Amino acid sequence: MSALLFLPSAVVMQLALSRTSSSFFIRTDLLPLKVGVALFAYSALERDGVSVPIVPVGLNYFRTHRWRGKCLVEYGDPVYIMENSLKEYQKGGQSKRLVCNELLDRIKDSMRSVIVSMPDYDSLQVVHTARQLYRTDRNMDQKEKQDLLRRFAVGYKVLMSIEGDDEAQTPPA
Repeated sequence: MSALLFLPSAVVMQLALSRTSSSFFIRTDLLPLKVGVALFAYSALERDGVSVPIVPVGLNYFRTHRWRGKCLVEYGDPVYIMENSLKEYQKGGQSKRLVCNELLDRIKDSMRSVIVSMPDYDSLQVVHTARQLYRTDRNMDQKEKQDLLRRFAVGYKVLMSIEGDDEAQTPPA
């Protein structure tokens, strides 16, 4: 018997209603992960001897401002607990905290593989616009468009880090 634990990733465009107005804010990055996921997984391994696969699920919305907009659901590669880390988990205290944080870091990395995360909304809009302007000789399906968007996002982040390094090296006038 195997158990499957689905860990839905934060939605690329997570809406949070403002208390002071009817406008909404769009979240462009992952929310912090809670340690409960790691505790559930380690408890299953400790109690039942089952290394539970933690599967990241990415929900990517398109045309959110229109009725019946599309949603692309992507499943990432499962993350498993390394069985040799169970001994560290059972020690408790600081070693338990370290193995749980290591597992959370691996989960976060796998979640980033199924969503497009950007530092802010304006950057996300720049990447979306670049993907829309990109032309190919054939029609792409939603999965291919999402992969292209993800690659544009990586390129944008690299470009911004290079630009930031150049500004840091330039002496002020």
